[in-house]
Amino acid sequence: MVHNDYRVAGGETKSVYAEASHLRAAGAEVRLLLRSTPESLSSLQVVDYLVTGRGTSRAMHDAIDDFQPDLIHVQNLWPSWGVGGIRAIRQSGIPYVQTLRNYRWSCLSANHFREKAECHACVKSATAWRGVLNGCYRDSRPASSAILLHDIGIRSERRKESGKPRFVIALSHAMKDRIELNEPGKYEIRVKYNCLEEEPTRNSAEKSGLIWVGRLEPEKGFHHFLSGWEKSHRPPLTIVGSGSLRAEAEDLLKRYPGLVQFCAEISHGEAMRLIAKSRLSVVIPLWEEPFGRVVLESLAMGTPVLHSGRGALTELIGDGGWQIASTAQAVARGIDEHYSIAESKRDSARRRYDDILSPEATTLRLQEIYNEAIGANRKSD
Repeated sequence: MVHNDYRVAGGETKSVYAEASHLRAAGAEVRLLLRSTPESLSSLQVVDYLVTGRGTSRAMHDAIDDFQPDLIHVQNLWPSWGVGGIRAIRQSGIPYVQTLRNYRWSCLSANHFREKAECHACVKSATAWRGVLNGCYRDSRPASSAILLHDIGIRSERRKESGKPRFVIALSHAMKDRIELNEPGKYEIRVKYNCLEEEPTRNSAEKSGLIWVGRLEPEKGFHHFLSGWEKSHRPPLTIVGSGSLRAEAEDLLKRYPGLVQFCAEISHGEAMRLIAKSRLSVVIPLWEEPFGRVVLESLAMGTPVLHSGRGALTELIGDGGWQIASTAQAVARGIDEHYSIAESKRDSARRRYDDILSPEATTLRLQEIYNEAIGANRKSD
C-alpha cells in the first residue's frame, strides 16, 4: 500500500491507516510504503518528484523486489512518490489498484469549487492551464504548475502497457458517477467506503447540543451554517475545526458565551467524544462531497446528521438523518424542525453504520476488489 502523507494529517490519512489495519486483522500481509511531504523541497527533489522520478523509482523498485506483493494498492502519490513511483509499479508488471480520495485527476484544487461556486473548467488535463492561471492549488500559480506537471507525468505512465490501474476505487457511487462523467469509459471503477480504524463506543446517555466538525471553509457551507444557527432557536453549539473562516467562529463564541463551544485543534478521540455527546451533527457542503468522513464518525456514534445531500451524503446517510438545502434559511428550519426529535434517529444512524460502514463490511469489500484485480491479471497472463 503506497501513500504520501500530508503535512497536516487529516481524514485521508486516517482512512489509509484504517484500511491497512483491518486488512492485517483479516489475515493479509500488508506493507505500508509511507512518505511524508517535506516542509521544503530542494531543487533536486523537485526535479525528481515532478520530472525524472529516478530516486523514487529506485525506492519503489527496491520495496517491490523485497516484499514481492500479489497486488499494489496506490493511495496518494502527490508529491513525493510521483511519476517515479508509478513508473516502477508499471514496470513491475504487478497488478495495482488506485483509490481516488478527491477529484485531483480532474481539478487542481481537488474539489471542483472556486470563488464560492462549482467549477468544472479543468476536467481534462489539456484544459488545466485555467487552474494554473487562477492559482487554484493553494492560491499559487507556481504550486498549481507543479501539480499540473506531476499530473502530466502520471497520465503519461498510465497510457503505457501495464500503466493503467486494474481498478480505480471510488469512495462512493456518487464519486464513481462523477469520475465516469469526466472520463467516460476510461477506467473500471469499483466503490469502497471509508472506515474507522477503531470501533467506537457509543454513548448511551441522553444527547444534547448541535455539533459541526470539519474544515471552516466556504465550500463546506460553514458561513451558511453559522447564519442559519443564529436564525434558529439556537440550541447549544460545538464547533470543531479550523480554516479560513475561523474568525467567524471566534466572533460567534464572543457573542454567545456559554452557548457556543469552539475547539480549533483537538485530538481525534476528543472529537469523537464530542460527536457522541451531541444530539445532531450538521454537514452541508456546497460541493459534490465524495465521501465526508464526519458522516462516518457521526453515524458510528449514533448521532443523526442534518445534511445537504450533495455528492455522497444521501447515499451514505440514508435514514440516519434529514436532508436540507445549503442555505441559512434551510439550516434554521432544519434545526428547528429536527433537533428536538433527533433522539428518535439514534438507532437508525448506528444501524446505517453497521450495515455499510463498519470495518467488517468495508474490509470484505476491499478484499473482493483485490481478489478480482488479481484474478483479472491471471486471466490476462
